[in-house]
Amino acid sequence: MRTAKKPRHENSARRFTPFVAARFFLLFTLALSALPASAQKVSNLIFFGDSNTDSGRYAILPQYTTGPNAGVLNLHGAYTTPGGFMWSEYLGKSFGITVTTTATANANILAPGGNNFAAGNARINLAGDANIGENAWSTQQQINAYLLSTGGRADPGAVYILNIGTNDLKPTTTGGLGNVVNPGGVSNFAGLRTLAQQTSDLAATLQAAGAKYILVPNMASAPGTRNSAAWAAAGFPAAVGPFDQTWINSLNFYNQTTWNNISSRGINFVPLDFAGLGDYVLLNATRFGITNTNIATPACGAVAAVDCRLADLVTPNAMNTHFFADTIGHLASVAQKIEADYVYNLVVAPSEISLLAEVPLKTRASMVETFRTNIPLKFGSVGERHTWVGGDAAQLKVTNSFTGINSGLQTPAALTIGTDYQLSHRWLVGVGATSSTVRQPLGLGGKFEQTETVASLYAAFRNEGVFFNTIASAGNMTNTIRRQVNLGITTEYNQADNKGSNLSLALQAGFNSEADLHKAILTHGPVAGILAQRVRIDGLTETNSGSGYTALSFAGQTRWSAVTELGYQASIDLGMWRPFVKVSANHELAENNRVITTSLTTVAAPSYTMPASQPGRDWISSTIGLRARLSRDATAYATLNTQNGQRNMGSYGASAGINLAF
Repeated sequence: MRTAKKPRHENSARRFTPFVAARFFLLFTLALSALPASAQKVSNLIFFGDSNTDSGRYAILPQYTTGPNAGVLNLHGAYTTPGGFMWSEYLGKSFGITVTTTATANANILAPGGNNFAAGNARINLAGDANIGENAWSTQQQINAYLLSTGGRADPGAVYILNIGTNDLKPTTTGGLGNVVNPGGVSNFAGLRTLAQQTSDLAATLQAAGAKYILVPNMASAPGTRNSAAWAAAGFPAAVGPFDQTWINSLNFYNQTTWNNISSRGINFVPLDFAGLGDYVLLNATRFGITNTNIATPACGAVAAVDCRLADLVTPNAMNTHFFADTIGHLASVAQKIEADYVYNLVVAPSEISLLAEVPLKTRASMVETFRTNIPLKFGSVGERHTWVGGDAAQLKVTNSFTGINSGLQTPAALTIGTDYQLSHRWLVGVGATSSTVRQPLGLGGKFEQTETVASLYAAFRNEGVFFNTIASAGNMTNTIRRQVNLGITTEYNQADNKGSNLSLALQAGFNSEADLHKAILTHGPVAGILAQRVRIDGLTETNSGSGYTALSFAGQTRWSAVTELGYQASIDLGMWRPFVKVSANHELAENNRVITTSLTTVAAPSYTMPASQPGRDWISSTIGLRARLSRDATAYATLNTQNGQRNMGSYGASAGINLAF
């Protein structure tokens, strides 16, 4: 007797061979895993500049080699109050990087591990001479020495600080271009343009060598560059004279021209508004514990800061109560700390804000698993309906890959309701709605809350051991950001609200085999899938009820993601109880080289970009759970989920729900 042929579609289902799909996903994932990781981290801080950054060059190497001060070493070395630090050193402490001078007793030898090339009295590109000290090398020489020590290549993971120009802009400066203010009180615009061009040339040299992150402050060789009241608070004449006002205008012209020149050359740099920050602190000194802002009565009295000792301080705590360290205008350590905190905020804030687009990837992945858990293991009758509800909560630990800051545990929670309809013995379709919320701490304090409402369509196919499901989802989210920044002894809160969206498509396929274990049935088999997402976050501008100097503006973000899974799952049917487990390897296919475009809110300045947080691209997910058949038409479940092995991220969570058939 001839055996009747099975319908062609059934043979086709058998030829589907999920093992072929599994092998494809395995090879694809392994190939992509071999791609180099793109994650970056701040590897070092490299400083170039003058006494406003120098943390001890002339305590090791004499400034003068001829004249009456030949061979004399400064007692303190740093141009601030003893007992405290320069802003360069404070910034290093924030990043966990030790900042030390590159100077040795031999001017031609760099100190091993030194990263502060700055020298008191340095000019932009005019070498030291008998007037300012033969060892007051220019910033051009500093950069040349750095590149010579590295074989001409700048460390791409380092942050470079180019804080120069003050000595070239002083009214008393002679030589080279001469005064920036000509006799008669007229700005020397030609000279100012040349100086600005020289500074932009230095930035271009660093970029050409491979530097990616360059910081360029504006110059404030005396307070009051934008505010005459701050000028008076510093102890200068309350009525600014014509010459002084011309000098102020000259500084402003130089600052803006320098930034514009650097930007026009396509160089990404972080503009630092030191001038405006200094003005604000002078006008609001008590907020920072400062009781003396007069340059005529500084913390070190008549002693220059570079030679100041603890015994020279006018009061034991003058480092914390005086704005100025000396009558030259160098800042006491309390003001140095404020500058460092301000800079730290500008560097790390973009990567903190990038989490607004990173976190939704994890909440959507959890939601997708909730849908998959509620798709029936075995289809019932044609026309059967299921209504189900599932909730999940988790804790996700995030470490910022660029700054190394631990952003703490986020606590996503979601509730999903779904209903589906069985079209045939093999096909089921359904819809669902999800509401989720996430509270994400930020590493420097503060947090953001993200709420999302999602609509989903899903379909599932089963034929003998073969299964397939797909889930298409669209969600709208609202973000409330409260970012905390420490600025000296004060704490500021920057607030903003914005919106975003997430579109996703999840595909999963696999094959299940059954084995009779006498009193139980074991179902097991491979599973492979992919979850593609596109997250968009609107731009935002922070507001600040305090100084406003830490508030920033951020452009919109788009985060693409495509995560594959390749794993194995198994369950045991014990009658009423059905424990199950799934373990899978996950790989992110999409390159995550995002940058966050950021702008200052305190002064007109070019925008800058810094890297977004970049989690690892490989991890292991595992789920263990239990289904309980409460009745013929009701099933409940509970699961525990973990994610391990992903660089800078790790999570665990739980979910539970109930499924009713009608």
